[in-house]
Amino acid sequence: MFTFEDDTGKSMCLRPDLTVASCIKYLKDNSKVNSKIFYSGQAYRRSNSPKDKVINDQLGIEILGSKNKSTDDLKVLKTITNSIKKIKIKNTSIKVADVSLFQKLIESLKIPERWKMRLKRHFWRPQYFEDLLKRLETNSDVDPAAVELDKKRFTEMKNLDQSKEIASRKVSEILSRFDRKIKDP
Repeated sequence: MFTFEDDTGKSMCLRPDLTVASCIKYLKDNSKVNSKIFYSGQAYRRSNSPKDKVINDQLGIEILGSKNKSTDDLKVLKTITNSIKKIKIKNTSIKVADVSLFQKLIESLKIPERWKMRLKRHFWRPQYFEDLLKRLETNSDVDPAAVELDKKRFTEMKNLDQSKEIASRKVSEILSRFDRKIKDP
């Protein structure tokens, strides 16, 4: 939330999203059952375009604690489309998002695990995510000289006392990570 004072000294708050508040309430209620919630109100949306409004009306429907996501997602979409038809809104769009679809897509790729983790972690940073995709596409993050140096260090460290600590990590732990990176660059 963004809190500030207006010209009269009155404290004001911009809600960036109503979904989060609804989910927090669900968690605080410690509900273990399938809960259907609806919310509406004004929410703040940062925009890169001066043409866009920064305060938008937001409506939302959530089914939390679902045991059958596909069926419940369909119920939500039907409720939305029926509501739009009843109030005769023209030129509208429905945005459906499910981050688990993205995560499943990434998991299905035949790329190293470290890349899967990196892509999922940085999906929310559009420019950096785009840079990662370019690096992945060109394999530009793998420096052959660095790989050879790592292999040399790996071989040297195998001869050290495995219980010795380097930077608060045991040599055996470092070698284990080296081994994973060599097998899955």
